[in-house]
Amino acid sequence: MYQEESGLVIQECFSLSQLESPERVTEGDSVRLTCKSSCKLTDTPTFIWYKHSEILTTGTNGDKLLLNPVRGEDAGRYRCGVLGHTLASPDVYLNVTYPPKNVSVSINGSAVIVKGDSVSLICSSDSNPPALNFSWIKEETFIGSGRIFSISKISSDDNGEYKCRARNDHGEKYSDPLTLDVQYPPRNVSISVRRSAVIMSGDSVTLSCSSDSNPPAQINWFKGTKYVGSGRIFNISKISSDDNGEYKCRAKNDHGVKYSDPVTLDVQYPPRNVSVSIHGSAVIMAGDSVTLSCISDSNPPAEISWFIGETSVGSGRIFNISKISSDDSGEYKCRARNDHGEEYSDPVTLDVQCEFMMVQ
Repeated sequence: MYQEESGLVIQECFSLSQLESPERVTEGDSVRLTCKSSCKLTDTPTFIWYKHSEILTTGTNGDKLLLNPVRGEDAGRYRCGVLGHTLASPDVYLNVTYPPKNVSVSINGSAVIVKGDSVSLICSSDSNPPALNFSWIKEETFIGSGRIFSISKISSDDNGEYKCRARNDHGEKYSDPLTLDVQYPPRNVSISVRRSAVIMSGDSVTLSCSSDSNPPAQINWFKGTKYVGSGRIFNISKISSDDNGEYKCRAKNDHGVKYSDPVTLDVQYPPRNVSVSIHGSAVIMAGDSVTLSCISDSNPPAEISWFIGETSVGSGRIFNISKISSDDSGEYKCRARNDHGEEYSDPVTLDVQCEFMMVQ
């Protein structure tokens, strides 16, 4: 009878038990939960502690549960009971406040960001109370506030590292930086030439193609419309007059293509292949008109001089003799000269024949 009464007393007393907890708890505090009864228990009870209906095995000490230091994850519903009895105390919710942690930035958009796209950055934070103050920083410069930061029609100027700062009453924390890599087609494509002021036959000339693009562009080279090579550098060793012409480079990536303006290579060289041609009949008769032409390959164009033997007789590409006479017979040659050298033609012989009249 006593045991039944004792048991009844335990059950009735325990049914009146209450769990005491502090009203305000901040992460890092020392928290003690106490299981209290409204009447005296006749036996020495063994207390059991629960969190969300799961039995706790650490931090318990009889009618007390010690959380030191308390953490954000310790928040939850607690209750206590006595071993051997089914009754338990009412639940008490432990609310642990803490500053922001696990702050991160995510992108709402496609994996590849292309110039002109609309991009939203979202700041996520774990904190209690929830963070209501969000700030955005691009490479140490404040650029906006709010949990979401939107960029419409993004450009290459928006490239860089972004991070957000979450703040509540207990503190603040920055996210790790997130890099925006905006891709765009080639632009500002141009050619630079590494050479002396005057390009001479035999020189080495290097053309460099510059392009602003993301991802980096593939470079191809053209002389006129003919493909001549690839790569950012195009080198011509021992350049010749055959290399004269307009060159341009083409920059191409996944988002577009662009050509540079053309660059003209003007290879200079001294006169060569100098020769004289005669315009007239094969047989030159006295009184005929005879024209000599000097042909020369040079850059810049050569200045032409004419000689009979060693005597200078004129200048210009054309040497004309009207009403030629026997006095004009002889060896003619031309000399082609420019800033880089001179060359003489082989001589051409003019043999002027006279008509003889028979006297009866």
